[in-house]
Amino acid sequence: MTIRTILPTMMLALATGLSSGTALAAGPLFADGFNPGQYRLRALDDPRAAPASICLRSPDLLARPVHRHISKCTSRILTTEPDRATLHYRCDGHGWGRSVIRRETSSLFQIDTQGISGHAPFATRFEARRTGECEKAAHAKPRS
Repeated sequence: MTIRTILPTMMLALATGLSSGTALAAGPLFADGFNPGQYRLRALDDPRAAPASICLRSPDLLARPVHRHISKCTSRILTTEPDRATLHYRCDGHGWGRSVIRRETSSLFQIDTQGISGHAPFATRFEARRTGECEKAAHAKPRS
């Protein structure tokens, strides 16, 4: 095989997302098992950190617990399985991250995330547990 025969095949694989590490998910994240509502977000690596209470309407927000207050973020699903997903996200001017989300139940998720926030690296684990319906105060708009 020559480079002339290999290159078109590689380009086609990359363009269709078939090469290893570039698989894209079809359909919404955890479509068959996510309960929207108020969640308690607890950092597992820092027992002194106070848990946060956040309103989650979509499971893709689980991917960015460190950047949860930033509204101008984009995300891309890298891999998805029935109870596990890997996402990459970017928040312009604030950083980026790569998160692996594991669903234990439709109301309990484990998040392993790493990336850059405020020009500094981070790597931490979180637990997100549903505590009820969203609170009225939780509907506040995230900052840009």
